[in-house]
Amino acid sequence: MIKFFINDDSCLWDFDSDGVGGRITIPQGVRTIGWKAFAHHPSLFRVVIPDSVEVIEKQAFLSCANLHEVIIPDSVKSIGFEAFSNCSCLTGVSIPESVTDINPYAFHMVHDFGEYRQMSGDFCIYGKRGSAAERFANESSFSFRENKSDGDCLIIGENVYDKPDLKPDWDGNTVVICRDEEYTWGISADGCPYESYQNMNNPHDSYNYCMPVPWVDLYDRIDELCCFFRWNGFPDWAEEYQRIKQQLKEWPGTGSAQAASAVSVEEMRTADRLTIERGTPGRELMRRAAQGVFDVYGEWDGKSVAVICGSGNNGGDGYALAEILHDHGIQVTVFRISDKFSEDGAYYYNRCIEKDISVSTPEEGWIDYFVYDIYVDCLLGTGFRGTPHEPVVTIIREINENRRRYDQRFVISVDINSGMNGDTGEAELAVESNLTVSIGSVKKGLLQGCGRELIGKLVNVDIGISMA
Repeated sequence: MIKFFINDDSCLWDFDSDGVGGRITIPQGVRTIGWKAFAHHPSLFRVVIPDSVEVIEKQAFLSCANLHEVIIPDSVKSIGFEAFSNCSCLTGVSIPESVTDINPYAFHMVHDFGEYRQMSGDFCIYGKRGSAAERFANESSFSFRENKSDGDCLIIGENVYDKPDLKPDWDGNTVVICRDEEYTWGISADGCPYESYQNMNNPHDSYNYCMPVPWVDLYDRIDELCCFFRWNGFPDWAEEYQRIKQQLKEWPGTGSAQAASAVSVEEMRTADRLTIERGTPGRELMRRAAQGVFDVYGEWDGKSVAVICGSGNNGGDGYALAEILHDHGIQVTVFRISDKFSEDGAYYYNRCIEKDISVSTPEEGWIDYFVYDIYVDCLLGTGFRGTPHEPVVTIIREINENRRRYDQRFVISVDINSGMNGDTGEAELAVESNLTVSIGSVKKGLLQGCGRELIGKLVNVDIGISMA
């Protein structure tokens, strides 16, 4: 939760991120970003300044070492002394024509810091020819480019124009929606949104990755592009991206193949009960579900895993998965949010205890999100309705924020994304997952409502439950 401190003169002078950094959108109505409002913030990555802001005061973003992108609207008239000084990852800023007063030291020393500078080249000012931005760049010995339209700018992927009516017929090729110098966002051959990172200076870098992401990530990136192009004089490109976004929202994707066999929560519950009555123990079904999740992901080696468990059978799936991970030598920690268990869940919880698997509760200290590579969501099952309560609300928000903030943090939801209605897909607050592994049969809610937007890749695991 981000709290902004704004005085009576509409000056933002401080903010409390409660541990949250990454992307921050300053609220509308702020007219001045005050002295040292964001100075020395360690994880601030991207800032969107609203079009109500007129002044960025001295040292407003001083020494924000991880700041990569600042979007300045055409309402801003003045940028003060050392406003962005020592921002070592900032490679360029587009300054609108509205800015007439730029302090000579506004971007002091940005081009002298960090290894990133050695890879990306000199700091660059973007703007209109003949504007204060160009004069400032020349006087400060910065590079200047008219309008940011190529190079390390996000560009329109050629494949989008090759196939303007997006359909799942790409013959194994991905469709690139947008890319910058090292990141790419698009749709993979199996119809899932993805994000990839490639170190241009080292193709063999262990940090390189390509993974599915929730649709909302792709939508957010397109929205950012639209704002960027409008502010930099490319309204046609902004309109084109809005059209693409609308097509993506209307396109059924992989869900079309799964919709015919999707079931309601009650239908799944009945089939599960009948399967148990016919002789398959519930704990065996739980073990199969956990094994299915383990097999579907398949990239556990060398990763640290946090399995976050609720009180029902969904939590039981998590305990069973934790045991499997432990038996395969994977570093796993269980976070138990309740002292209540289903009968089968209690069985696997006790097995975790017998095997000395690390189990923590809110009373013992909560999740250190910097430690884990993978978060497995087993909080709330398909029977959940309504609005989550604490501590679930805080946990869901922190999972989502940390997945977005840190590259390669991977979230797996078991059976359904916690907080989502299994029949309608509605959710006031729900986990955003890179991968959701549905158990038995796909639930209708995963293919509609928020289910369509909060899931990157959806896979169903057959565990021997007959729907007949």
